[in-house]
Amino acid sequence: MLTILWHDGESAGYTDCIPEDCLLRDGRQEQVTHDVTGPRSGRYQARCSITVKGTTADLDYRPFKEFNLQRGMLLGVERIQFTTQARETVSQVWWKENRKRSFKPCSTSVALTPDSPEDFDEQVAASSQLSSDERRTRLASAARKPQHFRIATVAYRRNPDVVAEVLFRAGGRCQRCNKPAPFKRSDTCLPYLEVHHKKRLADGGDDTVKNAIALCPNCHREAHYG
Repeated sequence: MLTILWHDGESAGYTDCIPEDCLLRDGRQEQVTHDVTGPRSGRYQARCSITVKGTTADLDYRPFKEFNLQRGMLLGVERIQFTTQARETVSQVWWKENRKRSFKPCSTSVALTPDSPEDFDEQVAASSQLSSDERRTRLASAARKPQHFRIATVAYRRNPDVVAEVLFRAGGRCQRCNKPAPFKRSDTCLPYLEVHHKKRLADGGDDTVKNAIALCPNCHREAHYG
């Protein structure tokens, strides 16, 4: 994910969140929709066409005038200047206003981080909207080996007593569908259920029995993705 936090003019305080895969292939990709975060945790969407060539990527918001104006996006072309053709670091971000001929350098803070699972899900959904022929064309030029990277994560040291008490209270039944656990653990022979926090720890939820529930694997996946 390429994030660009703007410090200039009307865009100050807004951050473009551009999926990294949009910047990997040379050529033009129509109707790329990406998230924009704003002051006071506002979330928006912008749509542009992306032209990637060598060490530059141009994001043209003008072809989707109606969509972008409804969401308060400025019309113009955002040019990302990369340091090398590997496009792993950004040296400068430029902006060309609608109906203007020249770009001007902008004051921004830029970060390039691995796409999150949510970003990947959105990319899969976007690919599903393509025809099979379009996907085969993209696959023909795609790299056979995936990119690899190191990531830093934040983990939480959970209270084992919370897990044990929630499982004990569940009595071997899913607390959503009320069906028995689908199997028993091979190490303990106890019914297999997963403890789910109603309000995520990452969102400030408490690691307490009150904020936790025992779910079968199917209901647990539904709680996250349903």
